[in-house]
Amino acid sequence: MQPKPPWPFLSNKNTIAMIQDKIFFSYSRADSAFVLKLAKDLRDAGIDLWLDQLDIQPGSHWDSSIQAALNESHSLIIVLSKTSVASENVMDEVSFALENNKTVIPVIIAECTPPFRLSRLQRIDFIQDYQTGLNQLLETLKELESEIGTNTSPSPESISSKSQTPETDTKDKELER
Repeated sequence: MQPKPPWPFLSNKNTIAMIQDKIFFSYSRADSAFVLKLAKDLRDAGIDLWLDQLDIQPGSHWDSSIQAALNESHSLIIVLSKTSVASENVMDEVSFALENNKTVIPVIIAECTPPFRLSRLQRIDFIQDYQTGLNQLLETLKELESEIGTNTSPSPESISSKSQTPETDTKDKELER
């Protein structure tokens, strides 16, 4: 028997498979250069993401396109900077994701004070070193894939190997119970 899709209101199996793989990008336009570089690197690694600048077609209503993408995405990457934490649109997207039990992955690119609703989430640091942050994000997305069973697999050459210690193996097994 096939597993029940997490979005029962969608009936087309191809649509469900396509949507389950999407990761929504939330960011401030002031951070576009960083975001476009990160999106390119993630797509090159096989990540299926949704980014307004790349995925809203000319003539489309941007607000309804963003709402549809938020509804259909299983996760949200929030790019944290002074301008993004001050943006009402960005905070609305984050609130929507949290209220709808979507996985939220904070990526910090500049010193800023994350909003309270994100303060308890572990962040991926891109301030110190881009490549280290990218590798950590790819590893996080790989783990997310195994948890929810989607196809967000980064290519093997783009991920640095992550070694497990006996202590983390034991903790992982305890969490599975």
